Amino acid sequence: MLCGAFEQVILMYINRLFNRHYSQARRYFKQQNKYIDIFCELEISDERLKTIRPLLISCYELSRSIILLGDKQYSNEATILSRAYIERLVNAAYLLVCDKQEYKNWYLYTYKQEYKILDNVTSKMGVTFGSKLINIDKIQLDKELEEAIKHYTSQKGRDITFWTSKSIDERIKIIHERSEIAYEILIATTHIFYSKASEALHGTLYGCAFHIGIFDPTMRNADDYQIKRYMDDEMAFMYYSLGTLLHTVFDLINEKIDIKDIISQMKNDLYRITKRFESFSSCGTGGSFRAVFEKNEGKS
Repeated sequence: MLCGAFEQVILMYINRLFNRHYSQARRYFKQQNKYIDIFCELEISDERLKTIRPLLISCYELSRSIILLGDKQYSNEATILSRAYIERLVNAAYLLVCDKQEYKNWYLYTYKQEYKILDNVTSKMGVTFGSKLINIDKIQLDKELEEAIKHYTSQKGRDITFWTSKSIDERIKIIHERSEIAYEILIATTHIFYSKASEALHGTLYGCAFHIGIFDPTMRNADDYQIKRYMDDEMAFMYYSLGTLLHTVFDLINEKIDIKDIISQMKNDLYRITKRFESFSSCGTGGSFRAVFEKNEGKS
């Protein structure tokens, strides 16, 4: 159901028919994130499920920020936040299936970053700046902190600034290999939004202006109304995609612990919003683009 619905939604999005469902997509995204609260109230003994709770809670907070920005038509800024939302959910899923050493690295990196706050002096281009705790040399480092500092310091003495050496695509591949979830949703959502958010963060011209459609060949000579519809399309599709991504991660959680009641409600929400799209199932026949969303068996 997830992949079939997502393919239909991509078809709507590329042919600019999503704007008419903006309020429903917004409601769907908001509702999906409310299930995070329900999950976090459950009594859970599994260590890894406890570990991902902060990530899920932070995603709930991010969802509220994304909606606030969308309501004010700050879709570029909302896209930037979508990158954090996506990576936190991918990390949450990855932590449920990764090996023991990688799981340990998650905490080692946190210890190292905590220590770095105490000794945060650096030199660049002839300028030394930062802060350092007075008498820090007298602090006795525990074994785990020593291990963390060693693990996340390169042979040249530089900080290693990523908690894992696995790229986001590599993490998704491992999630796919070790679970039964619709990993295609993770791949598609990451590809569509993560790259746009990266452009915006890096300050490229494309990243500063993609959200108003000036690079879309179908938007040449667009008036203010058409630009508004384009921005609504971007936000509505984002709401749907991020909500469905969260649904996919909850499917993985359901493989670890019985949360069938939550999954049932999420499926009902997905069914209701998908039913609203059915009348547009053939909308791509006259559009400028066609949807491509397929699984190539035997290819990585």
